[in-house]
Amino acid sequence: QNIAAHGYDSVSRRAVTSKMQKIGWLAKSMVATALNSALPQSSVLHRVALPETQFLVDAAADSTNAHGWGQGRSGALLSILAQLEQQDRRGRFEGSH
Repeated sequence: QNIAAHGYDSVSRRAVTSKMQKIGWLAKSMVATALNSALPQSSVLHRVALPETQFLVDAAADSTNAHGWGQGRSGALLSILAQLEQQDRRGRFEGSH
């Protein structure tokens, strides 16, 4: 609110936060932490991938793309990085013509 009231200019003027706001945010985070400890739920592991990262998920799930980069997570990571490098080179090549 404070930043919005000053035209979202956070460079020339600092936002001011009261002690009560800080205490409120601290209490809120403590409650969230306690609830998460008592009732753990993974909100990330079972969600659908974002559209901009879906290609990474697809590449990691495709075990046929190993191309001799090794086994397990390390091999999968190296394979994905090789695929990304290949896509970058293909994009640079197509962009130069």
